[in-house]
Amino acid sequence: ILNAAVSFGIYLIRTIIPVGLAPQCIMRWPHPPRMMMPGLLVAGAFCWWLGRHCLSEGRRLKATLEGDASTFGAAHEILPAVAGGLWYAIAVVPFLGISGFGYHALADRFTYIPAVGASLALLSIVRFKRKVLALPVLSVAVLALAFLTDRQTCIWRNDEAMWRQTIVVDGERNGVATAGLGLWHYEHGHDLKKANDYFSKAFVANPDFMQKTCFIFVDSLAEAGEMEKAYEVLKWTSEFSRSVRSGEIAKMGGTEYDFEASEIKPLMHNRLSRVACFLRDPQFRKVGLEELAQLKEDHPDSIHVIYLDGRAALIEGRLTD
Repeated sequence: ILNAAVSFGIYLIRTIIPVGLAPQCIMRWPHPPRMMMPGLLVAGAFCWWLGRHCLSEGRRLKATLEGDASTFGAAHEILPAVAGGLWYAIAVVPFLGISGFGYHALADRFTYIPAVGASLALLSIVRFKRKVLALPVLSVAVLALAFLTDRQTCIWRNDEAMWRQTIVVDGERNGVATAGLGLWHYEHGHDLKKANDYFSKAFVANPDFMQKTCFIFVDSLAEAGEMEKAYEVLKWTSEFSRSVRSGEIAKMGGTEYDFEASEIKPLMHNRLSRVACFLRDPQFRKVGLEELAQLKEDHPDSIHVIYLDGRAALIEGRLTD
């Protein structure tokens, strides 16, 4: 509920003053967001304004329907603002985090449709309150928004620019963005040192999320010669998988079933990490190849399995860079 209230206000602030935006998921919870109090204040003020005018317009509409034409003019002036406010309030509900739909608490990219209602409400208020100033004020607003839009498009140049902007806004506690930068440096230029630095930061920031890309982290550490650390991360993935498995068994009332076949994600990621680590260790490479063959049989279309198969080919000299 607190997340929803803060998000409601922050979305509105970011619509009116679109600066400091991040194009990807912004992970702020369980850490309170930087704009927690402004978000709550704006959400409270907006709900008070919308509720007050909805009640007022409801009474005016009732009077008009009963034949009192004197109330129509006043109702007609403010009604577009109320309609815009309701548009925003209804359209933003799915993105408030009431129902979980990812790791993020809020993400600015979800506000395109709600922003239409907020813009309509602001336009109506400016025209209603200051008709003489409406044209110059709105002209300046359009120019300012055009400038901010042009600046924002630079963030979409590539994954590196996108993830760096997310970290600027949200900090390195955002494991998604930090891991994304690790993947960028791993894939572009194959800078293992930078990749492992970012992977390590992401692992500290959010290990539960990091388990999704742990097999690449393990592979990168092993390739860089940090086998001891690679085995430490592998040990964590094994423990994490076991804890998830235990939790699932508890939910089922102690009933056992084929967890590997059920493709519980942590178990699958643990298998990938194990193969990635063993392929780099001459002592266990044969075991790694056997497990890879089993993965290929179980998940022939998995992009992760195809990736590891390519890695195995490179390590064995069957494929060149």
